Amino acid sequence: MKKEKLQELEFLKRCNHNDLKKVADCIIYGIGNGNKKPRLAERLTKTKAYNDNRENSLPNAVDAIIDEYLRCGGTTIANTFRQEGVSYREILTDICQRLGVYYNEKMPAAIIERNLITYLMECCLISDHSIAENLYSIWCINQPFYKSGISDIDKKINCILDYCFSYSIDDEGKVISHLKTKTMPFIVKEMDKLVNTDAKDYKGWLNDIFKQATTPSINTPLGALNPIAHSINYIQGAAYDVTFPATIYIIYMKIKNS
Repeated sequence: MKKEKLQELEFLKRCNHNDLKKVADCIIYGIGNGNKKPRLAERLTKTKAYNDNRENSLPNAVDAIIDEYLRCGGTTIANTFRQEGVSYREILTDICQRLGVYYNEKMPAAIIERNLITYLMECCLISDHSIAENLYSIWCINQPFYKSGISDIDKKINCILDYCFSYSIDDEGKVISHLKTKTMPFIVKEMDKLVNTDAKDYKGWLNDIFKQATTPSINTPLGALNPIAHSINYIQGAAYDVTFPATIYIIYMKIKNS
């Protein structure tokens, strides 16, 4: 793997064993694999770095974890020719494109990450108003934009999103994210439910997003082959059952260790 691609995720070396295990488990098992059978295509468990450190020292196996994660973002054929995977940014923007999350090529990765997490959080709040009510009372009660007695659920959702996902850019053009600590752990907790549950049986907002992210568009040549399109994509295409949850964990760890 080229150094410039590894450098995109260099911060993972500062992460602890338990956080890295989330990413490693996504790579090995994929999403919705409740019985924990390793994916047929995974190669991480065949590496010496992973096997020597799997019990309690995964920071020593970061390069192997990153290499396999980036390979999951590319197609089997392309990976074979280039002998490596894609970049982290390519994985991130590919997920956003499939979900309809806004980004453009000039955006810093931090802004694209914020847009993705905002989208997930908005889907959650819209689908479960009780969560929106609770978070509004917890997070917004002391904020300048708080208005006592606000009743419109859409206004409450907007307040929560404004509070949790604001950002600024400093004099040097560096993005300063203001993702609040209560936001990402919540998203990660919901992702944990999906990762550790049979995806067919998981009846939640996140499962709908997972299906949206992993099913080929009907407007693509692959999508036009439905219903076998998903099977073909799974065999030779990017492993979205890995990159979707793993990317959320990676964003979470980036915020924790920034």
